Formats: sequence, C-alpha cells, structure tokens
Amino acid sequence: MPGAPVGFGQLEAGWIEPRDLLRDRKWSPSSMAAIHVARQALDQANWTDTERRDATVFFGTSRGPLAGWTDPWPGRRGFDLLAATNSLPAEPAAAVSATFGIEGPWQVSSTGCCAGLDALATAEMWIRGGHLERALVVAVDLPLVAPVLDAYARTGLLAGEGREGMIPSEAAAAVCLERDGRDGQARLLGCLAAADPSALVGSGRDGQPLARLLDTARARYGEPGYAVPHSSGTTSNLRVEREALGSVFGPDLPIAAYKPHTGHGIGAGGLLELALACAAIHPPDTPVPPRGSFFKLASALGGRHSLACIDS
Repeated sequence: MPGAPVGFGQLEAGWIEPRDLLRDRKWSPSSMAAIHVARQALDQANWTDTERRDATVFFGTSRGPLAGWTDPWPGRRGFDLLAATNSLPAEPAAAVSATFGIEGPWQVSSTGCCAGLDALATAEMWIRGGHLERALVVAVDLPLVAPVLDAYARTGLLAGEGREGMIPSEAAAAVCLERDGRDGQARLLGCLAAADPSALVGSGRDGQPLARLLDTARARYGEPGYAVPHSSGTTSNLRVEREALGSVFGPDLPIAAYKPHTGHGIGAGGLLELALACAAIHPPDTPVPPRGSFFKLASALGGRHSLACIDS
C-alpha cells in the first residue's frame, strides 16, 4: 500500500482503492468512507426526501477516526476549524447525517469487532419499539495505521512469519432498514448478544458462552440455512467457533467464512459480511444455499459475542 505505516510495509492487509475516495479537507477519512457507502445504500433504498429526513443514522466502529487524526492521511490538508471534530469517533455519523439531510438523533456503537452488528441491533430496537420507520446503519474501520497495527502486533494477533493470525483490512458497509420492508428484500429477524469473559485476551477460551447464544438464537429464530462466523484467523477464536457451532448444529451446517477473502474489517467487518451475504455474494469456496436464513456472528476482544439472524 502506498504510504504504508513504517515497519508494516510487508504486512499482508487489505485496503480501499482508490485512496482519493477517502481524502477530504473537511471530513476525516473514516467519515468519507461512511459517506461513500451510505450514498450507495440510500440510492438502492430509494427513500423520498421526507423518508430520508425522518430516518436516523446508527454508526458502528472499533477504532474510530485514528486514520487521518493520530496518523496523518497522505496528501490530506486538514481543516483546522474541524480538527477536534475529526478526532471524534462519532464524526462519521454526524457527517452522514449532515451530507444526506438525515435529522434523526444519530447513535454510535463502539464495541470492538461487534460494533457493526451492534449498531444494527440498536437500529432494530428503535424500529421494533415504534420510535422509527427507517434507519441507516453504517460501519467503518480503517485500521492500517501504526497505533492500531502496533497494538495488534504486540498482542500477537497479526498473521505473518508462518504464524496464523488476522489479516487486517479497511472496511466500510451500510444497510437501510425499514419497518415494513419490501418484497424480495432480506429481512432482519432479530439480533442477540452475550458477554463472554473467556474471550478476553490471555484468558482460557471456552466455547460454552457462544454455544448458549447459538442455542437461544435457534430456539427464537429456527434452524439457519448456514452460518457466517467471525473467524478472525486467530487460532483460539477459530477453535471456539468451530466447537460452539458443532455442538449446537452438528457437522453438516454450511459455513460461509468471508475473512480469508476480505481480510478482517474490525468493527466494520461484521456488517460488511452481512451485507455481502444478503446480496448472495458468497465465498467462492463455500457451498451455501443461495437464499434462506443465516446467522451472522461477531466476537470482540473485550469479551462479547453478537449475532444477527437474516432471512434473505
């Protein structure tokens, strides 16, 4: 990657091209990524001006606007008046709202790698509670900056030198939710989450908390046609997910693992993979039903599992 962080030039990673897409004087690179995917989602939803104005933005991120704030963005000349704004994890939510005239009180979830799915879950709660008719859910993470990569490297999470591990990737995704939905569109059946102290780094990993979450999801939403795991590439997470999925569903449930193809989009990865599955863009090496229900999982280092059930 041109302008790769010093010391990480040989790291296997995924990044968004073209880089000009993320460069702006006013908004941070994370905000520009959010605006880009939000525009695509809104175009597909075809909301009227009134419908868009009355919606609310729900934003998810793990690392916020570190890219372009603590680490300069190549070729970007910042706007000093908004220097403080550019450092806010919430700025992309405000930027999307301002850009598209969305007047609902934007909300932000920052729950590590669960952030995108948790933003979706919060939007679902607002809609099912009767507070909203429509929600725009956006997630962005741009982790290819020295402070983030150095923290991952010191924790031993990165792949390299023959070691299994995560391949970090920039990611941005957006989906539109509507209370009544439309024929032919994917349906969000519901979201669940659970704390898992064993998922803390350095703890003995235990698949039982995730298995209990999957059991609850199956009882509530029925048997899924396939599962989209978190599968970060780290050995412990992969083992725990396999154990939990196997204990609940047996060995025959199809598994669609995206991260070997997309890399790990951190807090945006979960929403990205959910959007790809809804669009029936599946990993080429995984035979899964073209349509039907699926469970999307995300797991966060702080000790959390999140799940969304979709009928596509």
